Formats: sequence, structure tokens, C-alpha cells
Amino acid sequence: MSSPSSTWLVTAEDLVLAKLLWTRESPSDVQMRDVRAHSDLDREHIERWAQELGLTDLWRAVQR
Repeated sequence: MSSPSSTWLVTAEDLVLAKLLWTRESPSDVQMRDVRAHSDLDREHIERWAQELGLTDLWRAVQR
């Protein structure tokens, strides 16, 4: 009998937050460029979690 499989999906917003976390740990123009490339995002979600994760400055830098 096989066990049921699970699939995890990441939202674009959570991917942006992950890239901001990676950039904080190891600055990367590539990650920042990827974040800027996403335009149709739930900005309220990102802003709330950016604040929670201490990423507000990076998120604001991307918005400029």
C-alpha cells in the first residue's frame, strides 16, 4: 500500500520574502533583481511579514 503524497507550493509573496531573507544573509544583486521582477503581489502580506521578519528596510529599498 502506498502512502499519500504531498505537494508544497510557495506563493510569489513568500518567495519574495525568502529572497529578502537570503539577501539579508548574503547580499545578492540577483535576488534583489528577482524581487523587483514580481509586480502583481499582495503587498499587504509582504509588508506585514517583512516587518515581522525584520526585512522592512530591504523591502523598501526594492520599492524605490
